[in-house]
Amino acid sequence: CSYEEAREIFTVPEQLEDFWKRYTGKLVTSIGPCQNGATCVNQINTYICICPVNYEEILPPTSYGCLYRNGGCEHFCVEISDSTHRCDCAPGYTLHTDNSSCVPKDRFPCGRLISVWWFLRRLCVYPLQALLELEEQYKCGGVILDCRWILTAAHCVWEKDPTLLQVTVAEHIRGKDEGTEQIRKVSKVFIHPWYNHSSTDSDIALLRLLSPIRLDPFAIPVCLPPANGTFGRTIGAIRMSTVSGWGRLAQSGLPSPVLQRLKVTRNMLCAGFIEGSRDSCQGDSGGPLTTRYKNIVSWGKGCAHADVYGIYTRVSVFVEWILKSVASA
Repeated sequence: CSYEEAREIFTVPEQLEDFWKRYTGKLVTSIGPCQNGATCVNQINTYICICPVNYEEILPPTSYGCLYRNGGCEHFCVEISDSTHRCDCAPGYTLHTDNSSCVPKDRFPCGRLISVWWFLRRLCVYPLQALLELEEQYKCGGVILDCRWILTAAHCVWEKDPTLLQVTVAEHIRGKDEGTEQIRKVSKVFIHPWYNHSSTDSDIALLRLLSPIRLDPFAIPVCLPPANGTFGRTIGAIRMSTVSGWGRLAQSGLPSPVLQRLKVTRNMLCAGFIEGSRDSCQGDSGGPLTTRYKNIVSWGKGCAHADVYGIYTRVSVFVEWILKSVASA
């Protein structure tokens, strides 16, 4: 369930927080299947073991399937039955002979940043990121799906005229020509039919570009999880994510002229840091929270407050809608 759904059931704040901590696995318990003094940390439908000093982790039986470390798969783990699974690769990759790692077959396959990372780090470009403007004014972020499609948050484009929208990819400093940017107009907006503007539920939208962007080291599409994958059950295997955008650097501040990035721990899909100080903020909406799987910034309470997390749309729930919308356009 989502935090909003839990809040409808638990009306007493203390009960709500106690339930949410247990549900999201933030409570650590000494009782569990971990051996040799390891600490067991609850996850959603699974657990992880944190080894004590001078101990190292060993792999569990294969019967754990996709639950443990994504089944050993580099990209996606698909369960065939209760005890067996297979590894799948994102489009643009082929499965290696080891049946777990993925080898790129396209020049610029989705999510592959390593080959140009030395240059990207110097320039601080994040190739998956898109910038969305309304009447040439910065509005939100987005993420590249392919040369024709951008994924963003529905509230960014709600009741907006597509002809007034403009997308820029391979951007770093807004307003400065760095020679990498590509600017495209939007031809059509697809908002998810379940989107609720009041509650921001199903806060996801697709933008079809009037003309395709050129995929290059500075503009690379993100990888979507397969519709039949196990994202919801293997979320505990995610170690680190990155959120990016040109949003405000402080709650009441101005949008940043320079693309910002920060890391987010694996403990939340409602993501952030318990101590505050680092977060997505107003203006980052629609931009990506990226790991092997992807989500998009939706909403939050303030910016970077302790014990208050940003809310991210769980894109894996909407993969089927994304694929059908792209195919039918």
